[in-house]
Amino acid sequence: MTTNDKQIDFLDVRLYKEDGKIAYTLFNKPTDRNTLLHAESHHPKHLINSLPQSQFMRVIRNNSNMANTQLQLQDMWDKFLARGYKHRDLSKALDRCYEMPLQITATTVSTERLVFPTTYTTISNEIKQSVDRNWRILQNDTSLPPQFKQRPMMCYRRGSNLRDLL
Repeated sequence: MTTNDKQIDFLDVRLYKEDGKIAYTLFNKPTDRNTLLHAESHHPKHLINSLPQSQFMRVIRNNSNMANTQLQLQDMWDKFLARGYKHRDLSKALDRCYEMPLQITATTVSTERLVFPTTYTTISNEIKQSVDRNWRILQNDTSLPPQFKQRPMMCYRRGSNLRDLL
């Protein structure tokens, strides 16, 4: 945390005084680099696809000044382009952010869904597709608890890699 008479920098937010009120904006340390996941990385596809929208929402949520928001959205856009994301995907993600009311962006996800934790492997996507394909069969089974009314949330742990083995 860095403080002085004019501002406070904490984690990724800068608080400062503007027109007698507290304002806030995203804060990047001078040593920060573009560490966003590359569009071609071998992470789950849904993670890669959701990353632009979640980061654009973070920019919108953590800015009280619209001019700063626009500048930082453009900066985030450029970072995604540098990491191999397509203009079309970024544009769709940003449009979804603008359509979403600000109150929704700060809410938490319901935890009433069944959580399916597993180690991420090359067949994880096939497992998810199999569950999706056969979901109606599970829903029609009256012996299952009410948590099976919604599809399970697939959660992945990191699998072992060369670093772990060495």
